[in-house]
Amino acid sequence: MADYTLERNTGSFLYEQIVRLFINKIHNGELHDGEKIPSENELCILFNTSRPTVRRAIKELEVHGFVNVKHGIGTFVAIPKVKDMRILDFSGYTDDMSQENTKRRKIILEKRIRIAKPVECQIFEHAERFKLLELVRGVYEDSTPMSVDYAYFPLYLYPGIQEKIFEDTSTYRLIRQDYGVVFKKVYKSIEFTDERISPKGAAFLMQGELSPLVSVKKKIEDDEHRIIHFSNFFLLPNAVKFSIELDIES
Repeated sequence: MADYTLERNTGSFLYEQIVRLFINKIHNGELHDGEKIPSENELCILFNTSRPTVRRAIKELEVHGFVNVKHGIGTFVAIPKVKDMRILDFSGYTDDMSQENTKRRKIILEKRIRIAKPVECQIFEHAERFKLLELVRGVYEDSTPMSVDYAYFPLYLYPGIQEKIFEDTSTYRLIRQDYGVVFKKVYKSIEFTDERISPKGAAFLMQGELSPLVSVKKKIEDDEHRIIHFSNFFLLPNAVKFSIELDIES
């Protein structure tokens, strides 16, 4: 570890800065799986901070699966398991994850009704401004923050949908069953980005608002050629890999 400087007047808690520093070093490959990190006393000296601050940072890292604490032995880096994303899958990321044999859960970070921005009017191919539901959910895998999912639901298609969505709701199943939507075509793009995400999304991933992330944008068209759903979820770049499976005709 080479950079120990903490910003004292940013409004960010010191333990949060320590957590982000460790996570960034894990993602950058500076810290390796199973590597022992300095002791609490050594970290207090390195960061010029108190033992309670260091202890809280280590506890946060342990809770989210980035370190293993072995009492009497030391604290060791734990690299989160890589999530294999099937690029051509039609299902949503949060829906797809619930089908796999891992401990995953979703929490709602934000849920609000607002007027669509001009770029969202373009996405939904709607000439006039309209109301939509913006749903932001954080996804844990084995207690580790894995992604933040931003999903948008036009109220002219889904009146009252805000009252029907809870943390464990499959939104794809909801709009199919309750609103009779028929999915016909999906458009998906994947890119590395430093696009600004919301403060709550950044805090959930324990990253800065402009930290590099993987962005997966998905737009769905129904059988009447309407754009009926748009989502953009952000993943930690070192926690995911992508694969494509195609049938080849002879």
